[in-house]
Order: sequence, then structure tokens, then C-alpha cells
Amino acid sequence: MSPAISKLFEMVVLDICNEFFTTYSLQFGFKDKIGCADAIFTLKSVISHFTQSGSSVFIASLDISKAFDSVNHFKLYHSLLSAGIPVMIIDVLCDWYGKLFFAVKWNNVISLQFAVGSGVRQGSCLSPAIFNVFMNVFIVELKKLNLGCHVSQMFVGCLLYADDIILLSPTVGGLQAMLDKCFEISCVLSLKFNVCKSHCMIIGRMYTRTHQEMR
Repeated sequence: MSPAISKLFEMVVLDICNEFFTTYSLQFGFKDKIGCADAIFTLKSVISHFTQSGSSVFIASLDISKAFDSVNHFKLYHSLLSAGIPVMIIDVLCDWYGKLFFAVKWNNVISLQFAVGSGVRQGSCLSPAIFNVFMNVFIVELKKLNLGCHVSQMFVGCLLYADDIILLSPTVGGLQAMLDKCFEISCVLSLKFNVCKSHCMIIGRMYTRTHQEMR
């Protein structure tokens, strides 16, 4: 639990840097007046747009294992720097997270304190904003591929809600390329996907086709 003075400090930092914490509109998590309902509406609208024209949509839902606890602090600072956050603020965050220590309590016995080099602060006012910036690289890099679903030349091939990712592609080859890119990004960010919670599906006229028939 963060003490009140810590939350006040983070709210001040958030207010100062709010203009720098801007992410793509395809990220629906932790944003004011935007939520899960908007993500679902966007997903249904994209699928309807393609299926009504006779096309199919190949979908992959990806879940990152313990994303909040797995954020590498060094990679986080680099992401914030790339997003244009002032160096002075990043220096403050480095000091702020550099003094993050945990202790484990077991049967009324408390362990020695140990430093933590990963994870964003739970219950923090600042964590949702910096986590969105950290995850925004998935949309940025996927958009560069020029693959996935597009509506009126607008990229809608990747939807994010916090650490949950949905990929949308009109072709199975495009979806595979996007999956490969996500894996590449996850390796750079030191994140791992939870295979048991990740799934692929087909919606549209090709849903009865086998993988060999679609290749």
C-alpha cells in the first residue's frame, strides 16, 4: 500500500507530465472516459465491417504473464525517454523506483528487505499512465508492418486493454507476421506471453477452412 504522501507526489508528477503520457487511441486501458465497453464496440465494429463485405477476420488474443510485476525498470525508463518524457522527470522516477524495497512476512516472521528491479507500484496513481506508455510500443511497431485490419486506411489491427492484446487481420499470413512481431517486442521488453490464456480464432466465411487450405 502506498502512503498518502507518495500518492500526492505521484499525482503532482502526473499532472506535470500528463501531456507526455499520450498513447494511441487503440489502447483502451487506464484512460479517462474510455473503458472496456469502448474496446468491445471497436472490436465488434471492425469484425462487422469485414464480415459484411464477405471477408473473414483472423484474430489472436494474447495475455502477458504478470505484466505489471514483470516490467523491467530499465526498459521502462527507456520507453518513457522515447515517449518524450523530460529527462528531469525520468531521473526522479529512477530515484523513486531505485528505493523500492520489499520484505516477506511468513508466520509472523519478517524477512530482510531486498531491492526490486521490476514491476510498477501497485495502487500507484502514476503506474497506469507509465504502463500505458510502456505497452504502446506494441501498437507503434505493429502499425509499421502495414498489415492487419484497416478501415478507410486507418489501422485497427491491434487493440490493447492494459496488458491484454487482440490482433486482427484479414489474412492468416498477416496474423502470423503480427504474432512474430509481438514475440520480438516481448523479447526486447523482457515480457512473456501466457500460452494457456492466448487463443486464435476465425470469424467469417473461412471459419470452416483448415490451416492447410488457407495457406
